[in-house]
Amino acid sequence: MGKRKPGLTLEEHERLGKDLRALREWLGGVMVQLSVAYPHKVADRAHKAQGGIDSLRSLLDALIHHEHPGQGVMHVYYGANNDRERGTDNIPS
Repeated sequence: MGKRKPGLTLEEHERLGKDLRALREWLGGVMVQLSVAYPHKVADRAHKAQGGIDSLRSLLDALIHHEHPGQGVMHVYYGANNDRERGTDNIPS
């Protein structure tokens, strides 16, 4: 059997959760911009990218609950709607 990988620390999950929320929001803006400028099939690519991020967030949410049970992690990948803190500095604005 292979060696089990360590997973992420709670702090790493929190940073990644913020980054993924910011990236998803940024892609939403890209999708709107593209839908105005190009045929819908172009904006659909941004929508698919958003779906990939949603899928990753869902998987990571399940993992954090398994890795850090009882540590109040409900907010990490699906924070409150009023959580507008930007996590990623390298997303173009």
